[in-house]
Amino acid sequence: MSCWRKAFIELAAGEDIFACWYTKEGGYIYMYVPEIEEIGEDGFQGKSKLQFGEIEKIDILRTFKHGNIDLQNDLAFVKAALNKVEGISVIEAGDVLSVELA
Repeated sequence: MSCWRKAFIELAAGEDIFACWYTKEGGYIYMYVPEIEEIGEDGFQGKSKLQFGEIEKIDILRTFKHGNIDLQNDLAFVKAALNKVEGISVIEAGDVLSVELA
């Protein structure tokens, strides 16, 4: 099982986590970690078809505000969940956790 898959299963087992996802091609998108049933062996199988091999890193912000959108992430939960996964690196910088392969 890939490190990304393990990480996303741990995150999806808790609450909704909203993040900025950076791809290896230089792009980025904002989206929630998909539900467990949408996490396949090599990527996501729901609305997002993002493959794990395309992911460079994800940034999980404590708060995200844009217009009427005001989202909160529990960074303590995120850190605890990701500490269970070997092969990833979690760097805390203020109100952001950056997650990438180690």
